[in-house]
Amino acid sequence: MKNILIPSDFSLQSLDCVEDVVQSFNSERINIVFVHVFLITSSIVDLMLLSRRRKEYSYISEQFWNECKKLENEYQKQINSIKVECFYGNTVAVFKNYLEGLKIDLIVYPQLYKYQLLCKESCDPAKLIAKSGRKVWMLAANRKPTQVRQFRRVRNMSYQLSLN
Repeated sequence: MKNILIPSDFSLQSLDCVEDVVQSFNSERINIVFVHVFLITSSIVDLMLLSRRRKEYSYISEQFWNECKKLENEYQKQINSIKVECFYGNTVAVFKNYLEGLKIDLIVYPQLYKYQLLCKESCDPAKLIAKSGRKVWMLAANRKPTQVRQFRRVRNMSYQLSLN
């Protein structure tokens, strides 16, 4: 079973790649984790209550939850589960530990997707993904995943890729 992480701003557009991911792994069951990255707070009180935080989950619309359930039902033979999580941190070491804890095999990043920051605590995951050491598939406009060895953030929310 493959565990796949997809960066998300919890918009319906971020769900568009699920069908393509399912088709790419048509003979294998998969777990999908949609993740939004938030900077970790420096407040001691906030850190103590971090495990009980639900404020960030208020950014996830009912419509997004419903669409996730629909996708799970529609592709129940291939999708074992779809999870929605908030990641708190901005260091590569913490992100690597997070990926290890979830046993993530692959990160899928739709090439045309414009990752939106939800609040001032939100963080663009591109740098963390680039330095994570995990396999990254950029889902191109032609809807075929491309394996990427180098994933580098450039200006205006576009991404420059190198297959070297």
